[in-house]
Amino acid sequence: LSGENSLDAAIAMRTIAEVLEEELEQYEEAEELYKRSLAIHKAELAPDDLELATVHNMLGGLYRDMGDEWFEVAETMLRSSLAARQAKLPPHHYEIANSAANLAALLREKGNPEDALPLMETAVAIEEKAYGPDHHEVAESLGTMADVFEEIGTSDALDQAILLRRRALRILEQLNHPDVALHCNNLGLLLDKDK
Repeated sequence: LSGENSLDAAIAMRTIAEVLEEELEQYEEAEELYKRSLAIHKAELAPDDLELATVHNMLGGLYRDMGDEWFEVAETMLRSSLAARQAKLPPHHYEIANSAANLAALLREKGNPEDALPLMETAVAIEEKAYGPDHHEVAESLGTMADVFEEIGTSDALDQAILLRRRALRILEQLNHPDVALHCNNLGLLLDKDK
């Protein structure tokens, strides 16, 4: 049986923290569990173990959700996760895409869509290799990248956003995915804005 400071306990804490954060929005309780999980991982694992990258990614996401006073801490965690995954995983591993997309989301929230764009391009390229070009995860990331181009707001960026939204919509229509209506609406709003 595992003790309260075992790796099994740390993973269970992470799982509970994720529910507290994402489903119940109990950020302080989630933060406490993520921190305890991180402390156990640091005590039990090598400094470059990918489990640490996972906890950093999750904790960074929590800090992003907690608001702009936490953005610097979130960025540190998310950059650490991305760097660790890039160092240890094959270049087209989906966990690198996940870390890149999470860091891009934070940079967008900080008002830096230009800095977020190369991270989303990386995420999309990896997802296309990992899942294939017609996967729903690719379509969702294309939609997110279109959001980034919209936030950049130049005429060229809006043209890119339109192309990406159309591609995402085509993929989702082929899959008969439930998000077709949402993506169709987003494309319509963008086309209206581009008039």
